[in-house]
Amino acid sequence: YEIHLNHVLSPGSYQITLVNIIPIPLDTPETIVWGNLSEAIPQNMWSFEAQAGSTTTISAQPFLSTPLDPFMLFFDRNYDLIARNDDAENRSLGNSAQITAYEVPINGIYYVDVLRFDGAGYYSMTINLEE
Repeated sequence: YEIHLNHVLSPGSYQITLVNIIPIPLDTPETIVWGNLSEAIPQNMWSFEAQAGSTTTISAQPFLSTPLDPFMLFFDRNYDLIARNDDAENRSLGNSAQITAYEVPINGIYYVDVLRFDGAGYYSMTINLEE
């Protein structure tokens, strides 16, 4: 678990969130996991290990029957923001979020935070990792 402390509306007013980080074993070049986002669970935090020189593409795609519009944040091992995306460049993916062709600079654990930009529902997240 991780505790997130966010500045909210005014000085001295904060929101504290407890986040469960779910590790993903990447046993194959393409790994698919499933998540659910709602008012009660507004984000899912995932982690995976990657080696320097590998290239990763990450997509979060809502199931067809759900009104979810996912938003994705991608962090390095120090929790520094690497990339963010709301709508994939490939318009055929609809409301999917996608981070494409990121070249991993250093060995370590990387984090993907999938949040609700709008709506709620189930989604699949695909991680393609080419070494």
